[in-house]
Amino acid sequence: MRGRIVVSMVPPGYRTQSPDTSFEAEQILFEGYRRMTPAERIHRACELEEMGRRISLAALRKRYPGESDRDLALRLASFAICPADLRAAFGWEWKDAPDAAAPEGHCGSRP
Repeated sequence: MRGRIVVSMVPPGYRTQSPDTSFEAEQILFEGYRRMTPAERIHRACELEEMGRRISLAALRKRYPGESDRDLALRLASFAICPADLRAAFGWEWKDAPDAAAPEGHCGSRP
């Protein structure tokens, strides 16, 4: 049965990864991922990461229309990079950072 995807019954207690996705649709998606080569999966992950970065930058650009591209990139980086590291590497600090930005304590064991 090459090319045909058989969807089994929903296991008791199973929840899809997204509430707006049916079990059947999710099984088809997973089967598509299983059929991909490792290189294809990595390529897909890189595409998704880039799309997320562009969407995030667009949102920051809308919220801070006068910011330079450098400052927008640093604002985006501040969601993942320790504030102390941003100050040390770039001499930059997000003064009005939202709660979602990387907290000071997120530096882990580094001083």
